Amino acid sequence: MIDLDGGSLDQLKICVLSLVGVLEIFDLNSVKVKFSGRRGFHLSVSGEAFDVFSSRIEFLNAYPRLPKAICEFLEAALKPEQKLGVKFDYEIYQPRRLLRLAYSLHEESGLVSLPLQAEEIRSFKLEDAAPERVKVDWGWLTAKPRVGEAWNLLDSVSEWLKKRGEETPALKIIKPPTSSRSFKGYAWIEALLSKPVDDGRHRILWLIVAPYLVNVKGLSVEEAERAALQYLERCDKVRRIEDNVRRLARYYVKYAKDHRLKPLSLSKLRSKYPDLYEKVRPQSA
Repeated sequence: MIDLDGGSLDQLKICVLSLVGVLEIFDLNSVKVKFSGRRGFHLSVSGEAFDVFSSRIEFLNAYPRLPKAICEFLEAALKPEQKLGVKFDYEIYQPRRLLRLAYSLHEESGLVSLPLQAEEIRSFKLEDAAPERVKVDWGWLTAKPRVGEAWNLLDSVSEWLKKRGEETPALKIIKPPTSSRSFKGYAWIEALLSKPVDDGRHRILWLIVAPYLVNVKGLSVEEAERAALQYLERCDKVRRIEDNVRRLARYYVKYAKDHRLKPLSLSKLRSKYPDLYEKVRPQSA
């Protein structure tokens, strides 16, 4: 969340559009913008976009240090004329601070905290937030990011902190293979997807394939279900699976998504499930 205030309305809009442009450079396309209801603007991205950590506790412990660092980085990325008179409110990251909900009324101005599409920001006027002129944009409310899509941004923030001489947060970030750089740590799972097996298919889907597809590779639920189903169908040809493979694919993908599971590493597979490890390990391992 970025809370912008101060300056004129026109200058605030320049700052908002500049920030949206910077975030697009990092392939972060799920940025949401709304007028605060009084004079400022809020930019937000769902936490799912930043869920590239090795565990749930690492993800939770990233707050509030990491969002503050991201905001500092973005403020520093703007030219002076792009943020003239605009205040970046860092108090928003305090534990007890509240943020006005989209479409709620500001108690002083009577205006709506109005969601805006990027193409509406430049022409926005205060009158547009009058309650009688507002229509609900359900797409704005329901749009979701790809899991881990903020990796490139986090990578740049980390490098920026190092150059400033600050310690980066001690967080174990898992880089999605869909990033602009390759991530060889998951190459064995990609190989596994083209290697049908005759046993342990349920556990492979539960512990490796489904978590990888939705929470590392960043596929949508529908795309992950299709990929999981294709893998099960190949396994079924090797030896019949005594269950409905479509139902299995749907169940384990949803389970991985809901529980934010990450795939087990080869070392954990070897120690916890040695029989499964022998099925899936790379030939060179």
